[in-house]
This record gives sequence, C-alpha cells and structure tokens, in this order.
Amino acid sequence: NDDARDAGLNPYPENVDRFDNIRYGDHGDDNLLDLYRPHRYQGKLPVIVHVHGGGFVYGTKETYQFYGLAMARMGFAFINFNYRKAPEVEYPSELRETNQVFHW
Repeated sequence: NDDARDAGLNPYPENVDRFDNIRYGDHGDDNLLDLYRPHRYQGKLPVIVHVHGGGFVYGTKETYQFYGLAMARMGFAFINFNYRKAPEVEYPSELRETNQVFHW
C-alpha cells in the first residue's frame, strides 16, 4: 500500500535540497542515509532524525521520503536512513546502527 499511497508524488521538489545515499556505516546499502533541507537554506536548522517504523523488519528510507520532504518544506533538516533488519540481524543491531547515524 505504500507505493499506491505515494504514486504521483514528486520525490525532487524544487523547494527542497536533497542529498541521497550518504554512507554512515559499514554495512553497504543498509547503512545509507538521505538528508533533506529547505532549498538554499543557510544557517542553523532544527533537525529531525527519522527512525522508520516497521518493527525492525520492514521499511526503507524511500518508504518515508515524502514525510521527510514535507518536513523540509516546513523548515526542518530531515535525516532519513536505512538500517539492517530482522531476521538477517538480531536485535539490538538496529539500535546500534541508529546510534551510528547520530554520531555521523
């Protein structure tokens, strides 16, 4: 249902600067983040670090990109990231990777 919900939405709006697939950890594509911020903004911004839902078994940064883009249009910097999920990894690996994002 996520794809149906997002059909037709623009993932690259003109009023948001988007920086995709920045590596924050050592686990390949599972440790990439995207950063969205208001277009050409200079100075400090409040930051939202978004840990996507899905019970550590579902979801990606792409699933929630439109939420982040909306937050950037409202004046926030928004960090949206992937992490490894169960059953490939055991808890608390997901929390360790979330912590890596904060250190990034």
